[in-house]
Amino acid sequence: MQKKYITAIIGTTALSALASTHAQAATTHTVKSGESVWSISHKYGISIAKLKSLNGLTSNLIFPNQVLKVSGSSSRATSTNSGTVYTVKAGDSLSSIAAKYGTTYQKIMQLNGLNNYLIFPGQKLKVSGKATSSSRAKASGSSGRTATYTVKYGDSLSAIASKYGTTYQKIMQLNGLTNFFIYPGQKLKVPGGSSSSSSSNNTRSNGGYYSPTFNHQNLYTWGQCTWHVFNRRAEIGKGISTYWWNANNWDNASAADGYTIDYRPTVGSIAQTDAGYYGHVAFVERVNSDGSILVSEMNWSAAPGNMTYRTIPAYQVRNYKFIH
Repeated sequence: MQKKYITAIIGTTALSALASTHAQAATTHTVKSGESVWSISHKYGISIAKLKSLNGLTSNLIFPNQVLKVSGSSSRATSTNSGTVYTVKAGDSLSSIAAKYGTTYQKIMQLNGLNNYLIFPGQKLKVSGKATSSSRAKASGSSGRTATYTVKYGDSLSAIASKYGTTYQKIMQLNGLTNFFIYPGQKLKVPGGSSSSSSSNNTRSNGGYYSPTFNHQNLYTWGQCTWHVFNRRAEIGKGISTYWWNANNWDNASAADGYTIDYRPTVGSIAQTDAGYYGHVAFVERVNSDGSILVSEMNWSAAPGNMTYRTIPAYQVRNYKFIH
């Protein structure tokens, strides 16, 4: 009986050692549904503080399919022969990263082949260096010449910039603009000499929707859903009004300002609901092929000031209105 007991102890110890060795050998971990920073740090025998440091996390928020470093050195920007690489931290946005490195969010999107504004903690982004060959080819088509574009109803600086393969900052520089406000009939200089508004169709921003553009200061309460959405729209060059008050008033107020309201989500649109005492708004980061959407928001599942991501299932999307 004593001999069997000792054998069991040895066997159990061997299995534990094997599992521990396997865990220590891993350098990254893909987050699964239901996991937490505590469960992952416990699995790999490291502290929560170490796990957060390795991945540049400023909160305990993680999400399924996120890849976390569980060993190695802390997250930081690194220089390579092809440029500087930055590891995204929780709370980062393309605009905040661009500001940190003295570049533009459009340039970072170009360097990394991004077609939307969604980034996530742990993601590696080039912030300097050479763009892809396709991006360089597109840029090489530009010259020192300029054309004149006549602003149409619903245009935004970002939409015009996209049309001409440039950035809204470049258009602002060419025209001496100090804010994002433009108006129908206004003449703007744009890079290139072959295109003009006289031979083009009406330009609508945000997937065919008319979207007025404001250049207001953010007067919404810090850390609330409205404060976050105001900032995200400003980051993509599609500023909104600072006078729409509580989220449950945004559908009516935005409609009064000329925005299109419907039940079709698009990237960059605002998801709005009257549910709750004050209502809620969120920024649409991605529209998935199954009809679900990924939104970023504040004051939903975390304390005010903490941005979180949430996937809204397709069957729940119809409960929201979308401001374009």
